[in-house]
Amino acid sequence: MRSVHAKRRLASVLIPILGVTSSGVALAAESAAKAAEPSSAQQSQQFLDGIAAVVNQKVITLQQVNAEARLAQDQLQRQKIPVPDHAVLQKQVLQRMITEEVERQEAERLGIRVHVALVDRSGNTLAYLRMAEAFLHSESIAVDKAYTAASFGFPTGQWLEVIGDNPRLHAGLTTRPRLVVLGGGLPILVEGRCIGGVGVSGGSEEQDEACARAALAALGLNSAE
Repeated sequence: MRSVHAKRRLASVLIPILGVTSSGVALAAESAAKAAEPSSAQQSQQFLDGIAAVVNQKVITLQQVNAEARLAQDQLQRQKIPVPDHAVLQKQVLQRMITEEVERQEAERLGIRVHVALVDRSGNTLAYLRMAEAFLHSESIAVDKAYTAASFGFPTGQWLEVIGDNPRLHAGLTTRPRLVVLGGGLPILVEGRCIGGVGVSGGSEEQDEACARAALAALGLNSAE
């Protein structure tokens, strides 16, 4: 029951601040994306599909959102998790897509290729993004950064401060499976309560954490609410 509740709580965070129209998803939250005029090719796609959101100059179409929503619905049904109504699911999926796009753009701005993972409070992976040409080994590191941040409720980059000069902590914790002490993993906090984590791997610790913070900003959150 806790796992289902945690997933529902985390999913609710993914709902954009702005709502949906009766015909589909409207605009995304301003904190997640800055509106820009689409190119002529994008305008043609807009006419065919309808625009769900614009993240800088990247258009996310309603058709893309609906395709991802169908995949999400299938996954929830397989895991025997209650499926929200279609409008709510659309909004959750759209915010996830906006978050992934914001992270991708931040990584491109920094000149890096990253893996990004989003987990719930129980460490279950809810969303995952891999940029082309990202390091293969960074895949599991990103997931485990998110897992570690969700488990302990503070950024993974703070672990060396926590361990300090204690040899027992250093020997005992740094050898634990899935516990990552590298920066780039941030907890997701709502009203002071940890409900999940986001992990990024592929750049330096500072770059990974910058991408993770961009993801939280796209959700209207931070790691120290």
